[in-house]
Parts: sequence; C-alpha cells; structure tokens
Amino acid sequence: MAKISNNPSNRGYVYVLSNPSFPAKFLKIGQSHSVTQRRKSLSNTSVPFPFVIELILEVDNYVAVEKVIHSMLSLQRVVQKKEFFAVSMKQALIEFKKVAKANNGILYKMIKGKKTQIIP
Repeated sequence: MAKISNNPSNRGYVYVLSNPSFPAKFLKIGQSHSVTQRRKSLSNTSVPFPFVIELILEVDNYVAVEKVIHSMLSLQRVVQKKEFFAVSMKQALIEFKKVAKANNGILYKMIKGKKTQIIP
C-alpha cells in the first residue's frame, strides 16, 4: 500500500454509508469535510430510508485517499461514475484498515450512533 503525501491543511473524511433501501452488499464510499452533512444531503426524497454511517476514516489528503480506495474496489463498483460498491462491510473494513495504516489515518466504526476508534 503506497503512502499518500500528508497535507494537514487538507484533512477530511472518507466514509462508508449503507442504506436499508438497498441490498446489504451495496455500500456508498465517498469523501467529505462533514460526513454528517453529506449523509443528510443524500437522505432526500429519492430514497425511502436515510443513509447510515458505517465507517469514517479521518485522514490528510482525503480526496486522494478516496480515489485509492475506489481503485482498490474498482471491480466491485456497481456503476461507473457512481460511488456505490457491491462489497460487504467486512471487506470494506479490511480495505479501510490498510489505507488507514499506510496513511496515518484514524478509523472509526459507528456503533449505536457513536464513533468508536478502530486500531488498524
């Protein structure tokens, strides 16, 4: 796993969201400065249930890190140009741990609505 150069001024989040409206293996993997705001913006009238935050990776150069994760999971991408992947939470967690370790990221799993840090 290649390390992406650090840029603390460009710190943000790469996230995994699920939605009970979709099959269990469909996960949205994206990036944002605010995962909560992004979740709210996606949970609009086009989906019957709100998105659920599953994983959050806090990392420098989060846009580049998101691209690395998308590349790692490219064969599981549901539709090109969309950020949905047919991947299990277990597999997403494995890939996020690799990227977190290589890039000094802080990985959190949401448990009952609270962030719990995961040691990669």
